[in-house]
Amino acid sequence: MGKNPLRTWWKQLRIHKASENKLFGLSLSEALEVSKVAIFLTRKDGERVFYGYIPAVVAKCGFFLKEKATLSKGIFRVNGSSKRIQLLQKAFSSGPDYGRSLIWDGYTVHDAANVFRRFINLMPDHVIPLEYYELFREPMTISNLTDMERVELYRQRIDNLPIPNRQLLLYLLDLLAVFASNSHINLMPAENLAAIFQPGILSHPNHEVYSKDYEISQNALLFLINHQGSFIKTIPLSSLPPLVPSPTSPDASSSTLVAQSDHNSRVQVYSSKSGTIKRWRSFNRQSRKNFSTADILDHGTDDQKLSGSPRKNSPRSSSLTRSGSMKLFHTLDRRRDG
Repeated sequence: MGKNPLRTWWKQLRIHKASENKLFGLSLSEALEVSKVAIFLTRKDGERVFYGYIPAVVAKCGFFLKEKATLSKGIFRVNGSSKRIQLLQKAFSSGPDYGRSLIWDGYTVHDAANVFRRFINLMPDHVIPLEYYELFREPMTISNLTDMERVELYRQRIDNLPIPNRQLLLYLLDLLAVFASNSHINLMPAENLAAIFQPGILSHPNHEVYSKDYEISQNALLFLINHQGSFIKTIPLSSLPPLVPSPTSPDASSSTLVAQSDHNSRVQVYSSKSGTIKRWRSFNRQSRKNFSTADILDHGTDDQKLSGSPRKNSPRSSSLTRSGSMKLFHTLDRRRDG
């Protein structure tokens, strides 16, 4: 039987009414219903395939931080302004675009980092759900395992996660690895990042006060960050969904994207009401790591999209910046070459 349209409508109304005042504290599935951004992976033959979605607040902040904060000392540890953080939370919790057209002028990287971390830490179901908690800790408690044996155990566990959680986890591991790779400047090695993000990614309410349990969970996240590239390379791309699936509702729109990979080519893919998809063109730019992120574009003409020039009078124009391509995923805002 098909879905009950009244029930679907009521679910959407409930989620969006809740998000009018609070996006932070919603479950991952509810946050994705409110506002989401698509991410892409690249096959060995250069073909780009749709991989999934992450919450727009994660994508927007993640892009800004990769662009501006990879060398910022104490990033994710230094506090931002409480007032500005509240303004950002309100922007990301308010329709109709839930912060998609946010202009970062007047905000610092520490404001964005605090909002990013707060959203992850306030998710009630955590990035790795509670029912998978012990499974993700187990490889770190088994003695005499090689790193490759642990990697294989984690590959199996990551593959068995619910799809939204797996997509978000892999994106977060990619982002944290980017910052860890610059720890000689930003003073935030993977150990520090694991300690900061462990409560939102891998935690148990009964284990928070026990140092040994905390240490195991932190070491598990540390291992995932340090070996994140191994988990992406084994994703069975043939089993992924279609390139750009239709949004589940008018409010939960799929985003316009640009993705960059280590194949030195650029893919521009966007969805619209007509389901139009724009494909890729080559460019001469070296990608430094395994992932690149996807960039949201405003809805200008095709030439404007391909050139990367902002549309006149676009509310997003002044916020569009050039991305530092870090890995295979890329998030939000438009990239400018040159």
